[in-house]
Amino acid sequence: MSRAVPAPTRTVRTIGAAIAALSIAAIGVLAVGRPASADRSLPTFGAPPLRPGDPQLTDQLVRGQPAVLVFWASWCEPCQREIPAIAAGPLLHSNRVRIIGVDTNDRRADAISFLESHGSEALPSAFDDTGRIAEALSLYGLPATVYVEADGTIAATHVGPTSANDIARFVAGANR
Repeated sequence: MSRAVPAPTRTVRTIGAAIAALSIAAIGVLAVGRPASADRSLPTFGAPPLRPGDPQLTDQLVRGQPAVLVFWASWCEPCQREIPAIAAGPLLHSNRVRIIGVDTNDRRADAISFLESHGSEALPSAFDDTGRIAEALSLYGLPATVYVEADGTIAATHVGPTSANDIARFVAGANR
């Protein structure tokens, strides 16, 4: 003889199943809308220098040698730890890799103040105030890093903090 499941338990199970189904559907929609990052060419893009002397960032600038694009913003808490570590890293002035910061979804004055107050003036940075470049690269969240091979192929992307050691591992693999 089977016992009837009380109504509140059925309701909780039904709601739980519905939430699980919606979550799976949402992940599927996001995955379909976001192309795989690795092994695709950089899209065409451009951004002005953050400060005088910084590079004007274009997709062409990051071709010819391995490059690392580090997306950050002054208001991003993890960026406040990541950017100074990358700016102080030994590879920043290396001829083996081009490391360029991309200040995104930020105000120029706040970004410049951030670099100065965090001892990160050495990090060359472009200014993408609207986040168009991050969006074109399917980056949703900060900090984010894009590793680019010398031929302009995206080797990998990473959303979350990146260390100087992570960059060194990429460079070691890219320069084989």
